[in-house]
Amino acid sequence: MNDLYAECLVKRKTPSKHKMLMAMMVSLTVIVIVAGVFIPLVIYGGLALIVLDVFLFRNGELEYEYIYYDRELQIDKIMGRSKRKRVAAFDLQKMEILAPADSYQLDNYKSGQYRQMDFTSLEPGRRVYVMVVNGDKERIKVMFEPNEQILKGMKYAAPSKVTI
Repeated sequence: MNDLYAECLVKRKTPSKHKMLMAMMVSLTVIVIVAGVFIPLVIYGGLALIVLDVFLFRNGELEYEYIYYDRELQIDKIMGRSKRKRVAAFDLQKMEILAPADSYQLDNYKSGQYRQMDFTSLEPGRRVYVMVVNGDKERIKVMFEPNEQILKGMKYAAPSKVTI
């Protein structure tokens, strides 16, 4: 069997807007709880804000897991290290090209109508790859950060379409 299995986990950088929102929500929660000491009914608002804070903190931590198996790339989103959701699956037979984001080979794909999907860490200096795939109704431009094992598997499966 020539099936290759490879996986890679990429932690997404929390945007500063989200960090600021979390700080403001925690401050507001503390203020409402302190006010609840003096006005008893306000404590229920504080409890509701605590639940909202927990939700924000859990969803603020985001990771992407790339799984490559048998000519298919699956991408899962992991929220708060506990909740997993499959966000995309791509068949390599429908792929047009895979190349580094700064590659000249992607020049032909800069113009045109694409649905963009970004599964990167948003960290500067990381090696980002772009994959153009023909979807059911539209063309999709996927940005992700695969490891060497995934790249080698994809290169083996579609050598004319993959540039490492």
